Amino acid sequence: MICPYCNVPIAEAWLPLYATHDINGLGLTEPSPGISFLKEGFKRGYTLILEWMQCPNQNPKCEGIIVRATEYEYDPTYRGGRPAQFAQIPHENEHAWIAVPQRRAARHVDLLIPDAMRRDYIEASLILEDSPRMSAVLSRRILADLLENYAGCPGHTLAAQIDRFLDDPSQPSSQKKNLHYLRELGNLSAHTEKDLQTEEIIEVTHEEAEWTLEVVDGLFDYLIIGPAKDEQRRAAIDEKLRRAGRKPIK
Repeated sequence: MICPYCNVPIAEAWLPLYATHDINGLGLTEPSPGISFLKEGFKRGYTLILEWMQCPNQNPKCEGIIVRATEYEYDPTYRGGRPAQFAQIPHENEHAWIAVPQRRAARHVDLLIPDAMRRDYIEASLILEDSPRMSAVLSRRILADLLENYAGCPGHTLAAQIDRFLDDPSQPSSQKKNLHYLRELGNLSAHTEKDLQTEEIIEVTHEEAEWTLEVVDGLFDYLIIGPAKDEQRRAAIDEKLRRAGRKPIK
């Protein structure tokens, strides 16, 4: 996962945040890793679990404490374990989100990236928690601009642009694989596909939208930042040769 404070990739090491009171504020006989309650005439049970971890990044500016909330439904008639043993209760409709901090910091964007792309990228990262779908829409717009203006892959649709990129033998296979998967995700979102088993609409998940941003990161490095920094290094060497009275490299 990406730390919501310092935007550094970190390993997940969640610890239970124990509750001492139930949903009505009454004290529990022993600390519990979550709170359960019943609704709809005891037909469905609901559980809320809180977990926390500290960012392992040594950056002194990182505040560090992250809290994740996970909510899901369960069958209250299940008798496979005590209610406190949430991990043993078969559950469904799971939904998880970062409760602390409420807003993640904007992801870093190198100043070498054009202003319009930087603006869309920062906005896509800021709305990631609230609207993964719209975050992915902005990321795909950045991808379209990158492929047209920096990879020589114009097209009427992003899928067509990606196809041109995939057909280019000079492009690296790692970037091709990522874009191939993103094209399929984009097709799912654009055509409102349904899960063949549950008949539910397939939405863009938080993880998919975040990964789309990471793919954009990789293309920023490959298409813009890397070539610009290489050019700066070559220019510095040329200047060093000039000052030494030597011929420039052809």
